Amino acid sequence: MLIARLVKNCFDVTGKENCYACPICLTEFEIIISKIPVGLTREHVPPHSLGGIVQCYTCKKCNNDFGSEADKQLLIGIQQNQKTFLKTLNGQKVRIKTSEGVFQGQMSGTADGAYTITHSKKNNHVVKLEKFIGKIERGSLLGLEYLVPSFDSQLFNVGLLKSAYLQAFSDLGYEIVIGSQYHMIREQLKRPNERLYYERTVLYNTFEPHQRGVYKVNLDIYSFICCILVLKYANQEHTFGIMLPDSNTPFIDVLSFISTIHVYMPKENAMSIDEISRRTFSERISGVFSPIEPVF
Repeated sequence: MLIARLVKNCFDVTGKENCYACPICLTEFEIIISKIPVGLTREHVPPHSLGGIVQCYTCKKCNNDFGSEADKQLLIGIQQNQKTFLKTLNGQKVRIKTSEGVFQGQMSGTADGAYTITHSKKNNHVVKLEKFIGKIERGSLLGLEYLVPSFDSQLFNVGLLKSAYLQAFSDLGYEIVIGSQYHMIREQLKRPNERLYYERTVLYNTFEPHQRGVYKVNLDIYSFICCILVLKYANQEHTFGIMLPDSNTPFIDVLSFISTIHVYMPKENAMSIDEISRRTFSERISGVFSPIEPVF
């Protein structure tokens, strides 16, 4: 059982019996007979709306107060991805502008590339709507406006950081929680609207879905951890690499060292970055990704 494995790991690392600590705020809960106590919630990593599964637990405060808005922005960001937006339309709110007026509707797509717009009589002037629909012919030109929610890139990145941190915790256990270098991550998760964590820690459009996992990355004399996430939405997969500290190297030194790197590309179990990048990039640093085996 998941909670039993996490409690055992907590004991192995901290020496505290029958204890589970929220990995974000470190609030401790007593676990009796592997039952989930009041105050702990199941945590999907990544969020359930993006294909995640339950991998650990956080307290209700962290899940609701700190995580809900970041997870929401993570979903919005994936939904608004320019490359896949038209492929993932499902009930997308739209506004149609014509000579007859402006009409509200919802637009959905199909696998064969066809799109359907449905207009609700509840949200439109019924007489004008029927007149408008009666005039539509093949080849008619319509003004179409997508009504999308506002997007906050800061909260989007915090959402990625949260999933990466919890994925690393789910794989590696309390060894990373007790590390002082992860204090800044926890503070960022608890104060999502502030920019606290180091910049340049998210790698976009770099990895393949089969490369998901937690990696130890060695670059020259420096090292860090990279968590590769796969977010799924409407049969589309999006990959992100989030850099996390390694306890052996000051993370600020690592970020200074890799500030000019263009790409990381792990392959299979371990691979030199230069093998994949030498023909594409003029500026590069060689490094090796090695998958970290989960402790559970």
